[in-house]
Amino acid sequence: MGKIIRGVLLIILVAMLSGCQSTPEDSVVVGKDAAAFEEKLKEKASVSGGETQIYGDTADASLKFTSEKLKDEFLLNDGHLIIKLDAEVSSINGSTPVYRVVPDMFTSEKVKAWADVLFQGNTAYDAKKIMTKTEISQKILKLQKELDSDELYDEFGSDPTIWEKVKADYEQRITYYKSIYEDAPEEAEISVTDWKFHPWSYYYGEGDADALQDKTMETQGYADIGGVEYTLNCAVRNQADYMINNLAFYHYDQKETIDKEPDQVSEEEAKALVQEILDDLGLVDWKIDTVGRANICSDDNAKIVVCRRYYNGIPCAVLPQLTTVKGENDYAAKYYYEDLEFNVVYGEIDSIWYYSPMKIKTVEAENADVLDLDGALGRFKEHISLMYADIEQATSVRIRRIEQSLVRIKVPNAEGEFYLVPSWSFYGHVAGEAAESEGGDYLLSPILCINGIDGSVINTVLGY
Repeated sequence: MGKIIRGVLLIILVAMLSGCQSTPEDSVVVGKDAAAFEEKLKEKASVSGGETQIYGDTADASLKFTSEKLKDEFLLNDGHLIIKLDAEVSSINGSTPVYRVVPDMFTSEKVKAWADVLFQGNTAYDAKKIMTKTEISQKILKLQKELDSDELYDEFGSDPTIWEKVKADYEQRITYYKSIYEDAPEEAEISVTDWKFHPWSYYYGEGDADALQDKTMETQGYADIGGVEYTLNCAVRNQADYMINNLAFYHYDQKETIDKEPDQVSEEEAKALVQEILDDLGLVDWKIDTVGRANICSDDNAKIVVCRRYYNGIPCAVLPQLTTVKGENDYAAKYYYEDLEFNVVYGEIDSIWYYSPMKIKTVEAENADVLDLDGALGRFKEHISLMYADIEQATSVRIRRIEQSLVRIKVPNAEGEFYLVPSWSFYGHVAGEAAESEGGDYLLSPILCINGIDGSVINTVLGY
């Protein structure tokens, strides 16, 4: 038997190599020049890549791609950089469109539609907990005890400015809890949720200074499903500095497995469960992409199912989530990548994480003239050589997969708008000479992503 230790925890695996990409002063990075990129896009959009094909439903998406095997090896940078290609290549077989997309923000109605499916008809209650008089009294005593303690002063008292801020925060919270005591109920009260969005402080503490300043709006509800309390949580934030548009379905409970075989959850069973949810939610533009083991269980009974978004039959690249959505320059993404993942545990949907839905605003090009595989390989060699220009010891880069798909980049000087451009992503790993001789391997990650319009590098860690 195994035990699942639950918590609301998202582990975002970030490819560190991509985060170290330089931006050399070379013409191949023209995409970082907004005016030059826009001009190149107009040029490419006006030259058709061939007969335009309207793909229609995504169900026959496999018919729209050409697959081949590519094997090669070459040396760069005076032989210090060893590139080994042993890759499956997937390319678009037909039209290569460019879309301008915008966030498709969650509404109360959309969240309720998810709740109707995921809560399986069970009543959903508002997740805001109304504190009783007893709980408030205990909270006040706890805060006052902490404020008066030597431990708190020992931790923050050495700096008078910091200590005054800490004291003020504690006093503000104590004052708040005292102010709500009189109207607080004697016993706990619950109410059915209407999925209305509230300020972040509504759920996380109206006496907390940080919560009061946060501009995120949120709605939370919970329901009992088979004796387990599940939560549906949706957060939206549509501000100039950054945007949030995420939905999560999860529970905090621990489960004991009883009469469960270690390999009960097969890959096909996990896919079937996820596909049923996709169908029930009407997510026809999402397809199951990969299935792997989720690190929330001590055996193989936990599977993580990653889905891929399609736009008119053309897939988006599946990339590591952005390291941040904050930034000051014109290219800062300010919005997480679109992403949908399921955890399937012991034959049940255990949790769902849905980030940043998008929708098409305009079609910038129905069938742009973009880099073919040979052109992308040429750009790859140029960029990889620049990335490793200063290496002094042998470094091997192995490419296992090359994929042509849509990749999102920011539209400069247009808040909340993005391009989806046909691009070439090179997935693989990097190994030093010792690791190479020992057969060492690292997580398969996007080594380089080449913009199919202008041949520049798309920084998939920062989103531009």
